[in-house]
Amino acid sequence: MPKCIYCLESGKQFDKEHVIPKSLGTFGPKTPTLTDLVCHECNQYFANTLERTLARDSYLAMLRAAVVGQTVPIYGKSKQSKWLNSNEYMDIRCSSDDYRRNAIIRIDTATKKADFISQVGFRLDKNSMYYEYYDFKTLKKNKKLLKDIADKIKPFKNDSKRIILIAQSPSEYKEMSKKLYIGDIKLMQSGGQSFLLSPKGIVQVIIRMNINEIILRAIAKIAFNYFASIAPKRLGSNYIYRNDFDDIRRYVREGINTQGARFIEVSNNSMLYGESKLHKYPNYLHNITIDSDGFYIIVQVKLFNSIIYKVRLNNKPLKIGVSISAGEAFDFFNKKVHILLPKKSFDLKGIILPKPKL
Repeated sequence: MPKCIYCLESGKQFDKEHVIPKSLGTFGPKTPTLTDLVCHECNQYFANTLERTLARDSYLAMLRAAVVGQTVPIYGKSKQSKWLNSNEYMDIRCSSDDYRRNAIIRIDTATKKADFISQVGFRLDKNSMYYEYYDFKTLKKNKKLLKDIADKIKPFKNDSKRIILIAQSPSEYKEMSKKLYIGDIKLMQSGGQSFLLSPKGIVQVIIRMNINEIILRAIAKIAFNYFASIAPKRLGSNYIYRNDFDDIRRYVREGINTQGARFIEVSNNSMLYGESKLHKYPNYLHNITIDSDGFYIIVQVKLFNSIIYKVRLNNKPLKIGVSISAGEAFDFFNKKVHILLPKKSFDLKGIILPKPKL
């Protein structure tokens, strides 16, 4: 009877589980999946929490938006990959050294178009030229936040530059200025400034990377899934259910870390042989390797060939009598899975790649 590798329950409905979330691409007929190993309940929980955050609200989401949909020459042909939903977007902050600093720019990940959204900027420090920006749609619904802002700007309410409205049209500016009331306080009563901004041109942006527990758990799930995909052939079908892995499965499923263990290390090192900061393999590869030092099973996950997440699956030493060294490069443009072989670091085998830009 099938038994879930995460909740360890059997007698339930089981779904096909993708080793790498489908939102990060598929890889042709060799796309790795798990059958009768992850129950429907766990599968749905992962999709709605860990995978959604990983694909839409992380540094990897930015890479996903940048890579997916672009046209890349491969093997003498041009291919385009499309697997973004039409309603997905990502917000970033402008870093221009003027009034627009910290203004919100929204990227439509399907069309690749960027634009300043309708927003309000408040200069909360009269000695600073910079503003704190808020999405207008969110701000007008949050009366408490508006009241707090009004209290902060009272000391210099006669400064006409204390508020900036960024609108897309004169009519929108008029609507925004009318709705910025809090009791008897009209936030725009001393003038303020308005800017009707066009998305044309180039602006600098700020990218702040925060790898939180949700992201780390999503990465740990990919690592454990990968181990589950190769363990039956090398270690037996029941090996994945050993209590040596209870800590990692509890961490992935429930976010519980009872041992206070550090499951994951993050680095920006090279993973593939011959790769350096100046000589990079393409970012349409997801690289995963697994190895053991004889006591600990280590899975390395490098999505979009970017950051390495080194995941330790067991907290206590575990005697492993067979070699489990393996590695694959998952290529979502060519829809192929390429074998990686150990060679100082893992090297690509049987794959012809466009020459990386130097």
